[in-house]
Amino acid sequence: AIEYDGTEFYATNSTASRTIFARVLKGSGTLDFPDTASGSTSSLTITVTGAATTDSGVSIQRDNASISGTSYEWVITGANTVTVYFHNFSGSNQDPASGTFRATVTK
Repeated sequence: AIEYDGTEFYATNSTASRTIFARVLKGSGTLDFPDTASGSTSSLTITVTGAATTDSGVSIQRDNASISGTSYEWVITGANTVTVYFHNFSGSNQDPASGTFRATVTK
C-alpha cells in the first residue's frame, strides 16, 4: 500500500513493514571555476528549487575531468542554493575545465 500523511509518503509491504519514500530535488548548472591559486578555494552555485539548509543531504555528479591535487565539496548554503567549492592543493595554479554539475538534494 502507498499512503501520504500530509508530510511523508509511505509504502507498506505484505509483512506490514512501513518505509518512507525519499523525496529528491534536482538541479544542474554549467560551472566554470576561475584559475585558482594553490592553497586556495573557489566557489560557484547551482539552483535547486525547494532546497533548504535543513535538508538531509546533497550529492553532486560532474562531467569534467579530475585534476591531481584538487577536490570538490558541496553544501546546501541557502534556500534553493547548493554551493560547489573547488579546492586546489596541487602546488600550482589550476583552471578546471567548464563542466556540467548535477545536484540531487534529499529532503
